[in-house]
Amino acid sequence: MRRAQLSCLLLGAALLGGCASLPSDDCLSIAGDPRQTPVRVATTRLGFDEITTWGGILLNSFPDAQGCTLQALSFPLDACGRPQLDQPRQGCFRIRLRADEPFGDCATLAHGSLLTVTGRIGPSDPPHKLPQLTEAVVYAWPGSSLSSRPPLAHPQLRPGVTLGIGSSGVRVGGGLGIGF
Repeated sequence: MRRAQLSCLLLGAALLGGCASLPSDDCLSIAGDPRQTPVRVATTRLGFDEITTWGGILLNSFPDAQGCTLQALSFPLDACGRPQLDQPRQGCFRIRLRADEPFGDCATLAHGSLLTVTGRIGPSDPPHKLPQLTEAVVYAWPGSSLSSRPPLAHPQLRPGVTLGIGSSGVRVGGGLGIGF
């Protein structure tokens, strides 16, 4: 009886181990030193001309006649190159894309998209002090756009009634507010 249980346990462990080691189609190759973060490059000004992989959330895009510059908030990458939003931020970086490159048209990416970018580290054009990736290959993670969330600057309007009472020395006052 014990021998049969042990055999089943070993067979199950072997099958699970085999499944865990299968390569995933959504894994990307990561280049460079993971300690070379955007905030580290921005503060030390070291690492220019190195090839690296950074990832994060697309914050903004700036189109021009030559292409597009993207700005992203960086997060650490997992083993497959996907940004880990539950980890501490690693600063902001820019991505310079020519018009003839994929995503060279700023309109093709939604703000809030999760990106993984491999490129050559360089300084941004003045007056920006953020590191910039050029010669970049951008991967937008499917179904990852955070732009479907309601923006924080535009809260939903809800009806409500408020009552306020206050005083300034001798006088006492109050008010009633109705909002929609």
